[in-house]
Amino acid sequence: MFLQQRSYISTTSSQHVGIIGLGQMGGRMADNLRKKGHNLVVCDPVPDNVQKQVDQGGAVAASTPKEVAEQCDTIITMLPSTAIVENVYLGDNGVHEALRSEHLLLDSSTIDPIFTKKLSKELHDRGATFVDAPVSGGVAGAQNGTLTFMVGGEAEEFERVKPLLKAMGKNLVHCGGSCMYMRMDA
Repeated sequence: MFLQQRSYISTTSSQHVGIIGLGQMGGRMADNLRKKGHNLVVCDPVPDNVQKQVDQGGAVAASTPKEVAEQCDTIITMLPSTAIVENVYLGDNGVHEALRSEHLLLDSSTIDPIFTKKLSKELHDRGATFVDAPVSGGVAGAQNGTLTFMVGGEAEEFERVKPLLKAMGKNLVHCGGSCMYMRMDA
């Protein structure tokens, strides 16, 4: 049984940050976190993506999302589809198998908002903090650290993720609760 009371930790550069998904966007986001002094634990199904991060220093490889969760209190995911996000968080060797109340989980994937709301509720019910923060700005924004993050989560959760988001982006928009970015007018 997970504790309902959350102990809030600082997201300083001295702790390891997990990054799951090191493709065009996630790899560049990881680069920016490392440049800001964060030590990383990285996971991706493409071994070359993981090795690139390890070779650049400041990153340790993990074989599964569960291993990332065992080593980090803070995990960022940047994944290409709803099915992959579901597998990473809830599948075999997924984050949920090592979930603790200390976990701060931040998903920057652009996926199905109905699933995101369900995932948010499930992870919150298990005691973890889950924030959805899809991005705009593309690969160039990820490379240059100028992404815009549209953050869905409670105010105190938004405050908690700000230092990490500022390491990877320029504009932070708090949209309210989970998936509220979907209700913003264009």
